[in-house]
Amino acid sequence: MNPRATQRLLRGMVLLLLVLHSTAALNAGSRKNKKAAAAAAEDGEVDYYRVLELQDRRETATDKEIRSQYRKLSKAYHPDLNHQSDTKVQYGRINRAYEVLSDKKRRKMYDLRGEEGLQQLERYLSAGPQQQQAFQNPFGQFFGGGGPAAGGLRGNNIDVEAEVGLDVLFTGGTHPLHLQKRRVCPACKGHGHPPDAVMRSCHACGGQGQVRQRVQLFPGMVQEMVQACPTCGGTGKTATTHCHRCRGEKFVAAQVTLPLELEQGTEVGQRIVFELEGEESLDKIPGDLVVRVRAAPHPVFSPRHPHLQQQHQVLQEQAQLQGGAGAPPRNPHSVEDSNTYLDLDTFLEVSLREALVGFRRELTHLDGTPVVVEVPEGDVTPFDAELRLVGKGFPKLHVPSERGDLYVKVGVKLPTSLTAEQAAWVRENL
Repeated sequence: MNPRATQRLLRGMVLLLLVLHSTAALNAGSRKNKKAAAAAAEDGEVDYYRVLELQDRRETATDKEIRSQYRKLSKAYHPDLNHQSDTKVQYGRINRAYEVLSDKKRRKMYDLRGEEGLQQLERYLSAGPQQQQAFQNPFGQFFGGGGPAAGGLRGNNIDVEAEVGLDVLFTGGTHPLHLQKRRVCPACKGHGHPPDAVMRSCHACGGQGQVRQRVQLFPGMVQEMVQACPTCGGTGKTATTHCHRCRGEKFVAAQVTLPLELEQGTEVGQRIVFELEGEESLDKIPGDLVVRVRAAPHPVFSPRHPHLQQQHQVLQEQAQLQGGAGAPPRNPHSVEDSNTYLDLDTFLEVSLREALVGFRRELTHLDGTPVVVEVPEGDVTPFDAELRLVGKGFPKLHVPSERGDLYVKVGVKLPTSLTAEQAAWVRENL
C-alpha cells in the first residue's frame, strides 16, 4: 500500500472513531433525557400553566396575562402574608412558573417537552459559540458541510418570504405572518400517548430501549452499532392508548400566526428571525424561522433600485457576521455609503396645457402626507420628463431623518383629436 493510501485509511479510521464516540454520547444523552422525562412524569411533573391558573389558555396566554397572574398569586402565597404549611412550596412554584412562561425561549421548550426541554435549552444556552455550532452539526467540521439535518441537536431553519405593503415598510407597524407548519403535539408533548396511559414492554427491543444494527462501512469492514429503538424511541415501553389529539402520530398540523414587527424604513430583502420557530422535532431544539421581507406592488410608488436594496442587505448581513472586526475598508461610492437604494419612483399624468404652461399637483405619500409636484408657470415640461424631489424618498432604517429621493416620471396626456379651429390656432401660435 502506497503512503498516500495509508494516510487516507488512517484519516478515515480516526474520523470513524470520532463519529462512533460522538454517536454513543448523543445516544446516551438521549436515553438519559428520556428516562428523566419518564421519571418526572411518574412523579407528577408540575404544570406551570396550572400553577398560574392559566391551564385553559396554554396556547393563547399573553405576556400581560402571565404577568398579571404572577403578581396576583405571588401576593396571595407570599410567606410573609400567608402562613399556611404549603405556602413556601407553592410560592416557589409560582416564581418558577413565571420564570419559565415569561421567557419566550423557555416557554417554547416547555410547551414542546416540559422539564426535559428546559434542561436541553439550558445546556444549549450555557454552551459557547463553538459548542452551539456543534449542536447544529457535530460532524460538519470533519466532513465538510451539511446543515442541521446532518445529525445535530438543532432542527432546520425554515425560510419564508413575507409580502408586506410598501406603506407599512415606509411607516413601520405590525404585519401578521400566517403559515402552516408541523408542530410537536402540545397535548402529549410528542409522546404519542396520554400521561396516564398503560405502558407495556416494547416488542421490538424487548424492553431494552436499544437495537443493534450491522453497518458495512466499506468492503471488508463491518461495524455493529447500537442505537435507540425506533419503535419505542429508546424508552423500552409502548403505550396501549394513543393521544386524543395527534392519535399517536406525535405531531399535529397547525396554523401559526406570528406578529412581524417592522420598524420605520424596513427595507425590501431584510431578514427577520423568529428564534425557535423553525423545524420542530422530538429530540432537537427547534430551528429558527427566517423571514425575508418583500414589498407588495403599490399602485402609486415603487422602489427605484430594488437590486441595490438587496445588495445593501447583503452588505449589512456580512457586517453583522464580521462583528465590525477585520472588515474591509469602505468604498465611499458604494451602496452602503449612499442613500441611492432608498429612492422611490412614481408616475404623474398631466394635460397638454399643463405641460406647456406649468402646473402644481399634490400627491399623497405612503405615510399620508401631501407631496407637492410643481413646474413653475412658463416652463415647458418635455415628454417623458423626470422630476427629482430631494429627500422625499424612503426613510433610512434606524435613521428616519435621512431619506432617499422621489423621482416623478411625468406623462403628457394628448387629446385624441382637434377641431378645425384648434388645429388652426396651433399652426398659428406654435
